[in-house]
Amino acid sequence: MDWVEPTLEEANTIDDETDFPIVGIIKALSCEERKLISDSLLFKKEFFRDYLGRQEKWINDFEWFWTINHNGEYDNSKCNDSLLESHELERYRLFYAAKYPERMEIIHQNENTFKFLEETSFAIRIIKDYIEMKNKKNN
Repeated sequence: MDWVEPTLEEANTIDDETDFPIVGIIKALSCEERKLISDSLLFKKEFFRDYLGRQEKWINDFEWFWTINHNGEYDNSKCNDSLLESHELERYRLFYAAKYPERMEIIHQNENTFKFLEETSFAIRIIKDYIEMKNKKNN
């Protein structure tokens, strides 16, 4: 899978360095790939509240970007319509699955889903190792 670097604005919304490769891999997916992978994943029932709670930040970030792109004028109805049309909730499902794969179920097995989960897991491990190595070097 490819990688598309997050924009400066997107990077400013990312709190955890290990999230950068997840966002970059999701950005590189085509609409068809995103939909196929998203439709094949379902969060486990016991993580429903966690999923929704974490999704709230994603939605807040979307609303912030939307407001900036509309000259600082927020319109709840138009913003909600844009959210649904933008496929951000689909992107969030992929983000959550990559970040917390143990909290998800694969309900439709396909090569793209396995490849996505494998590559995001590998990228996260690489970033964590890099951060750990950098921290050891600085101490």
